[in-house]
Formats: sequence, structure tokens, C-alpha cells
Amino acid sequence: MTPIDDVDAEALEAVADRIDAAATEEHAAATTVREMAAERRKGRPWLTLAEHGSLRSALDRIGKGVQIIRSAAARLRRTAAMGLAAEGVSTRRIGTLFGVSHQRVSSIMARPDEEEPEGPADA
Repeated sequence: MTPIDDVDAEALEAVADRIDAAATEEHAAATTVREMAAERRKGRPWLTLAEHGSLRSALDRIGKGVQIIRSAAARLRRTAAMGLAAEGVSTRRIGTLFGVSHQRVSSIMARPDEEEPEGPADA
């Protein structure tokens, strides 16, 4: 194995940082939802939870976490595809490794690095 420049390692670290950020959001959402469960056990109506902001807060945090994860997955997918292609691996082989078509691999590699994926998440 030959050491190469830090670009790929830095990209992977950035993906890990995004995953950590998503985990923070999801943990905060879980805490809020547990607090909501405790309030429901006390007999608090849904309307009170919604008006208090707990419901909105939980939904917003879950949505933000999902968005961060989608972005991280897209970045990892593109980084890996570009790295494999740079190593001489064909788009067909990359597609097989990723479980997608070679056309999808071409699309992944053509997308600007920070562009959000369109449509349903594709892990």
C-alpha cells in the first residue's frame, strides 16, 4: 500500500464529522421524545405537547439528522466512486460494488461534491 495525498482521508474525516453531527441531532430528538412520553404518561394531551414546542422540536431535529446523513452518504459515495475510478476500476465494477447501475455511478461522479442528492435516499 502506497501513501497518497490527504484529500481522500480528509473527505472521509468530513463524512465522519457529519455522521457525528447527525447523531447529536438524533440524540437530542430521542431525549425530547422521551420527555414527551413522560408527559403523555402524566396525561398531557397532544395539543399541549404541540403548543409547548416539543413535538415540533423533535420533528425538526429528526429531519435535520436525516438531511445530514443523506449528505454524508452522498459525500462518501462520491468520494469512494472517484477513488475507485482513479485506481482504474470501471464504472460497471463500481456499480456492482455499490449495488447500483453503472449509469448511477456515472451520475454520482458527475455531481458536484457538495450537491445534495435528489429523490429518495440511496444508501
